[in-house]
Amino acid sequence: MSKAPRLLTILLGLPLLMTPLQASPQCRLCTTDEQVRQQERSEASIPLRVVIEADIKFSRLALNGSSGEARLDENSGITRTDGGLINLGGLSLTGSARITGEPGRAVRIDLPDQVRMVNQTGDPAELTNLRTNLPAHPRLNQDGALSFRFSGTLRVNSASGGNYRGRIPITAEYE
Repeated sequence: MSKAPRLLTILLGLPLLMTPLQASPQCRLCTTDEQVRQQERSEASIPLRVVIEADIKFSRLALNGSSGEARLDENSGITRTDGGLINLGGLSLTGSARITGEPGRAVRIDLPDQVRMVNQTGDPAELTNLRTNLPAHPRLNQDGALSFRFSGTLRVNSASGGNYRGRIPITAEYE
């Protein structure tokens, strides 16, 4: 008679132990930082949106030789040339973008290492060393917005002129 109550206690205790383990949320102390970040990203109620407000413009340049570079400063907007490129003046502009999302959230913004550009006849140029004026740890403000400027270095290895165009894929995600 003493063996039957013990068996019944074990059988009744087993369902009670299984139910809380299945229903309870995962302990944040038991997970890695990356798992927590992935869970927070999926819980974000407002998706991030990237809007390009202005394109990069290097002013008017001339190539005197076979190749050259033009560097557009992201803070001042001044174009400096090197090699066979000559700055003929005109308006130069840094690119600008605006990120919107959940107020106060930290974000990570990525720009590519290089962007291939082409002119009207298909001749290539390359935009490299893409830079921003973002702080080390960017965060959306209380209105859920963050604006920044970006620029880079244009490398031309062709004697063909024209307007060089390319797309700079900017990605943003919550930290």
